[in-house]
Amino acid sequence: MNHQSLLAMLQDDLRNAEKHLQDTSDYLDLAIQMNRSLGPTPDSQLRVRLAARSYRRALDDRDAVLSRLKREASNDTVLETLKPVGPRNASSTSFGPEVGSNL
Repeated sequence: MNHQSLLAMLQDDLRNAEKHLQDTSDYLDLAIQMNRSLGPTPDSQLRVRLAARSYRRALDDRDAVLSRLKREASNDTVLETLKPVGPRNASSTSFGPEVGSNL
């Protein structure tokens, strides 16, 4: 898969994640309104909790897609601007894995 098609796929994923986030936001608003208008009942409170949990997951999903898209979009420009660097000496190494590494 080339870089442009990957970016297009991630942009499509972002649009879908944002639509899902908007849908869950609308449902959360509705659940809160129903809880207020009918008075709190165990069922309406559960509906609000579940809607809030769904909204949080949709927000996390959208943030993950956005992060991947930003990382992939920046990879293209970063790789073009990188210049070779000489070897590091022992005193300039870090004390652990870099932030964001998978180690």
